[in-house]
Amino acid sequence: MKIKIFFKKKLPHILSLLRIAAAPVWAYLFLNGLYFYSILLFIMAICTDFLDGYLARKLNLSSNKGAFLDVTADFIFISTCFLGMALKGWYPLLLPLILLIMFSLFIMSSTLKKLIYDPAGKFFGSFLMIVIFLSLIFPYSLLWDILLILVLAIASLSLFYRFRFLIRQKRANS
Repeated sequence: MKIKIFFKKKLPHILSLLRIAAAPVWAYLFLNGLYFYSILLFIMAICTDFLDGYLARKLNLSSNKGAFLDVTADFIFISTCFLGMALKGWYPLLLPLILLIMFSLFIMSSTLKKLIYDPAGKFFGSFLMIVIFLSLIFPYSLLWDILLILVLAIASLSLFYRFRFLIRQKRANS
């Protein structure tokens, strides 16, 4: 019975950890041209992302640490996907660096005590998942160019919002 209760309480965390573990497997599949399997693994990762949040809310297990783990798992998986696509020449290598900067800003403006989520940041994470999926399903350079422009535009909005928050936070603490 204790194992069942432990598993129930930790299930959202386990799903996030599975997404982190799936990242290098996805990279291996993708970089070795096993696109069908990389698409399947990507879909499974999206399902764990949806499921961990749903279960955390449904089972009343939401926590700041769990939310932070979820965002970290998303960052690792998304960055791995874009790094793999950049190594294949689908996107510029600068794109994973931009994602690293954005995640660093998230860390700077959030703590484990109180996470700060901006609507642009939430939208951006979901949008990145859609971009990855579309890139995998429709591997055409024109589409990648269009998606890159959209990613950079939305990233700029999210960075603006995050910087604005940091400036307001600094003024409030002064």
